[in-house]
Amino acid sequence: MTYRYQYPAGRDLYLYDDEIDIEDTYSALLSYSKGTSLAYTIDFSSPWEGYRLVINGTHGQLETFTGRLPDGTPLQDAETIVHRPLFGENAIIEVPSAVGGHDGADPQMRRDLFVGPSSESIDLGMVASSAQGAAAVAAGEAVWRAVTEQRVVEPADLLGKEWTRVVSEILPSSRFAEWRNRGNEQPRGSDETRH
Repeated sequence: MTYRYQYPAGRDLYLYDDEIDIEDTYSALLSYSKGTSLAYTIDFSSPWEGYRLVINGTHGQLETFTGRLPDGTPLQDAETIVHRPLFGENAIIEVPSAVGGHDGADPQMRRDLFVGPSSESIDLGMVASSAQGAAAVAAGEAVWRAVTEQRVVEPADLLGKEWTRVVSEILPSSRFAEWRNRGNEQPRGSDETRH
């Protein structure tokens, strides 16, 4: 929607009006059944749009960053992936931008959804199953409910028994959050070194 449509002339609308009751920032810590954890933060009011993604693993770290100012100007050092191995030199991987919304992702996603997945999307593992989609929606809903209800919400509880069986391998668990809430006892099934 255009700015003029969202904020019509003669109507005083303000981002911080009392009527606006959604949070500006959400943060979540998700723990998956096989030990992977995810720390996620989103800010809805920011001077730039984009994301920073960091993946830490046993062989090092991958970091990517993309962002644009409100006028569409890319931020400096955006559109790259940095590989930081545990041992050795960092490597910078340039990522070419494609035409279309979200740096070319929107046209590709629409094609995959409405025409059918391309061989490229399949080869790169970019096609999500309905179970993966359900798990993603349940995780997001669990974060929102946890904030509004001030309690830990299990994504599995939002899906029902049939879906929970289907997505059990990919569904986040709040074991870590429960562990923190119980006064730092180790979560069930964890080893002594995991904190």
